[in-house]
Amino acid sequence: MKTAKRNEMEALVRASAPDSALRPAADFWDDFRARARLRAREETPASEDGGARIRLPLWRWAAAACVAGLMAGAFLLLTSPAPALGGEGSSFHSVDVLATHSAVMILEDARGDSAVLWVVDMTIENGGDS
Repeated sequence: MKTAKRNEMEALVRASAPDSALRPAADFWDDFRARARLRAREETPASEDGGARIRLPLWRWAAAACVAGLMAGAFLLLTSPAPALGGEGSSFHSVDVLATHSAVMILEDARGDSAVLWVVDMTIENGGDS
């Protein structure tokens, strides 16, 4: 097998390489603009079903996104549970129940800052039991 010397390989590579002289940028852009004028511009392509594509300005898309965000915020505001009354540090220690009952229990959860009032065997005077 014949091996070529390094100088011979470099000479062969340089000889086979294309001319690397770059043309000035102004010439490139002049040529680009001339070619662009020759080509007819196409209208906005239609969608696959034959209808026109929806093409709205950017501000309309932003307005639609804001309206959707406001609607989502209003929905969450209206459907969220009401906050607990009294705020932090409020509690009750005794309750007077006017209906007939057997016991009253107050269960407080300090970790969850909540309380449960349980009235046992309460009967309402109008005849119903609850």
